[in-house]
Amino acid sequence: MKIVFFSFLLLGFLIVSCDEKPNSEDFLKVYGKVLMARVENINDIKAQYAVDSVLAESGYTLSEFRQDLEIFATQDPEFNLKIDSLRNTITEAAQAIDKEKTDEVIMDDNADEKKLETSDSIIQSDKDK
Repeated sequence: MKIVFFSFLLLGFLIVSCDEKPNSEDFLKVYGKVLMARVENINDIKAQYAVDSVLAESGYTLSEFRQDLEIFATQDPEFNLKIDSLRNTITEAAQAIDKEKTDEVIMDDNADEKKLETSDSIIQSDKDK
């Protein structure tokens, strides 16, 4: 009789553990990685591949991810605020990265101009000799 009782008890624990609700903090980490994958890849095909990779690494399919997003959005009143904050943070980070890239290009262009000026002055000094 004890064996039957413990078997049902064990079966109950297994069912509960398999039906465990996802953790919103873990989900937000995955969501942040998804947003970064979108930001880092301008090409839609590459972006979707990167998103699929992030989801697979995190144990999600796209439909499971969407389902969890809907669950959290409807059941946790603060979740939408967290999502908005995460989006803003990722957007600001992306803008900072874009600015750094732009600044690097400008610096590279200025360096090329200086090299050109230096080579022009060398050529001029050779002509003066």
